[in-house]
Amino acid sequence: MNDNANNKILKEALQNYKIKYGENMPIWTAEGYDSIRFLGYAYSKGAYTPNGIRLLLAETKGFEGLSGNIEMTASRVVNKSYSLFVVRNRSFVLLG
Repeated sequence: MNDNANNKILKEALQNYKIKYGENMPIWTAEGYDSIRFLGYAYSKGAYTPNGIRLLLAETKGFEGLSGNIEMTASRVVNKSYSLFVVRNRSFVLLG
């Protein structure tokens, strides 16, 4: 999935969340959602044990999540870029 497609999916998810709950999606909700989805993915691939999940994490490249594409190193460190923002005049502005 390319970044533009993922941004479209995230935008839709943000809108749907606001419609359903009447508030903006809290920070880290997309990452939490992706974590649960990944566990479901691991289970569907036969990873039923902690060791099986760990091995699958290390093998998975480009898992398409709500928060973007996710990859992990063999030591289970997330290889993903994040953007930092500051609040200026009541708006988020990309830092840097």
